[in-house]
Amino acid sequence: VRDTSATTGYIDPEKLIPNISSAWPGFANFSIPHMAWMDNHDGFPVESFHAGKAAADGVNFRGSYGLYRVYIPDTMWTIEFVNPVYVGVPGLGVNYEDECRNLSMSSEYLNVWHKATWMTSRPMHAAHWATVILGAVPLESPYPLFLDEEHPRCTVSWWVMLPDTGVHLHFAYHESFPPDGGPTIREFEDYVTGLRADYARGAFDAYMYNSLIIPVASLDPIAARLTAHGTPFFVAPVGAAGERALFADIPGTGITFQFRSLHAGAGLDSATVPLTSCQAPMLR
Repeated sequence: VRDTSATTGYIDPEKLIPNISSAWPGFANFSIPHMAWMDNHDGFPVESFHAGKAAADGVNFRGSYGLYRVYIPDTMWTIEFVNPVYVGVPGLGVNYEDECRNLSMSSEYLNVWHKATWMTSRPMHAAHWATVILGAVPLESPYPLFLDEEHPRCTVSWWVMLPDTGVHLHFAYHESFPPDGGPTIREFEDYVTGLRADYARGAFDAYMYNSLIIPVASLDPIAARLTAHGTPFFVAPVGAAGERALFADIPGTGITFQFRSLHAGAGLDSATVPLTSCQAPMLR
């Protein structure tokens, strides 16, 4: 979605995204070992990606045995095709010991849509929020949960699984350098949080399009847990007649969830705000 009517502030997607895009070739050929923005990705089975055909078609991807990463052009996101058994490739510019991933651990995925992963400087905070609000189940991560003084460049990642679905949510942090002229992870999170200082009034900004949409039977239980947790939210009419979306962020991360349902009690009427004529059709 490109929405020039939405609030952006001084970190404008029109400038940030080209910086991320220009850094992709270096990440793909391993001259840039790690870039935090590439931690924003969804994961699917490695069997669904045909590397040979992709290469023949000129697709610029980053590949190693058991894992391929493909950039979605002109966005802040990638797609990962992953084997549950992760195998590093020596000599490709990535020191897996420094990454600190336990390569002896395999990952169990139950669906074709394996996971949603976000970059965040607060992975523990994000995972805890997911367990409280979403009822997510903590998983053992092959990455360390905290930085080690002996390996300060480690990737830290907290993993949880959504109940009844088997879908993983991964919250990853790696203190890598941002693209030229771009913000650090913490700067971006603080900036987005500042944009949403009046969240409950429904001030929609451009980065809210980067939201994970989760269908639920009713918005009421989610709203009750968010209220008890002190997380602000707003509700907006979207999609089919009578459907509403509840928007909420994991506090301090800039990560947005969008819960959708045809059922919402009268108690949520006061939290429902209209979207602009530009935004409403793009969320359908």
